[in-house]
Amino acid sequence: MLNKSNGPLLRLDQVSKAYGSYQALQPTSISVDEGEFFSLLGPSGCGKTTTLRIIAGFEVPSGGTVHLGGHDITRTPPNHRDTNTVFQSYALFPHMTAAENVAYPLKMRKVPASEIPARVTEAIGQVEMSKFAERLPHEMSGGQRQRIALARAIVGRPRVLLLDEPLGALDLKLREQMQHVLVHLQRKIGITFVYVTHDQGEALSMSDRIAVMSGGRLQQLATPRDLYYQPANSFVASFIGKSNVISGTVETNAGRTVLRSGALSIQMPDRAAKPKAALRYEAIAIGPESEGRDVVFDANVDDALFLGNSVEITLDLGGSRLVAMAPSQRDGQVRPGDPVRAGFNFRDLVPLDD
Repeated sequence: MLNKSNGPLLRLDQVSKAYGSYQALQPTSISVDEGEFFSLLGPSGCGKTTTLRIIAGFEVPSGGTVHLGGHDITRTPPNHRDTNTVFQSYALFPHMTAAENVAYPLKMRKVPASEIPARVTEAIGQVEMSKFAERLPHEMSGGQRQRIALARAIVGRPRVLLLDEPLGALDLKLREQMQHVLVHLQRKIGITFVYVTHDQGEALSMSDRIAVMSGGRLQQLATPRDLYYQPANSFVASFIGKSNVISGTVETNAGRTVLRSGALSIQMPDRAAKPKAALRYEAIAIGPESEGRDVVFDANVDDALFLGNSVEITLDLGGSRLVAMAPSQRDGQVRPGDPVRAGFNFRDLVPLDD
């Protein structure tokens, strides 16, 4: 639940960054609300980490301004900003115990010595690591070290916590566990999180809103649900989840609008009269489930990729292909070469602007 304030806590206004002739970040405007879990999502080189470093003060933007709590901090040094950063590498001091690592930033800020033990105990407790307070980093697992890094970052009570791919060094199970830890921690302490990741699953599962980036540009900023079901362009449709991007020509005749793409002809609702549209894999029904759908067609199974709880099925429509995602079955699964009937509904076909 977001803690709404009178305006955005963090605001980037036309912020850009160039390294010589290379434009790492095109002019970008983003606002983040107080108490929000906000993610910057995109592939390597998209500009997300550059954006985070500008917010942290590690980079000075080539253009634009950064405001925090209504104050211009564009050129404020990192140690004078009310932010803190959690890195993928943990960056714990190996010769210090967990408690000593968490206490270190308080000592550097000249917090009264009498206050430090209670604040350290509170921060370590918030990440559920009280039993490990006296352990050295090498005596802890990767997930435990990341929790201590989180405790060290929140002990100073920053207004914004910046997280730069903090789960990247963990294995799959630990990453999934830490996602729950991060969401629970953020809701409990109410600090605004700005989270950088290339993993769409992480962003979708944890975020209130997500800024999807590519090529140094902001592609779309929306809630996880809106990004998934209403992608703005082909990049977002392909990067968030799995989608067929159907390209073709739009024909209008006798009040009917038809999108033709290879062997596929789709009578379109008026709102979707564009030559490109996205269709999620799971929106395509196979076999009896296709009956009653707005668009029904015959195809042959070109390939069936078993993924455990689902099967990714490539359909050959006689020159054009669509991919469907069907629940896995112990028996009766389709095989390459099988003829099938498939279908989908108009509402699942999302027109794209690019």
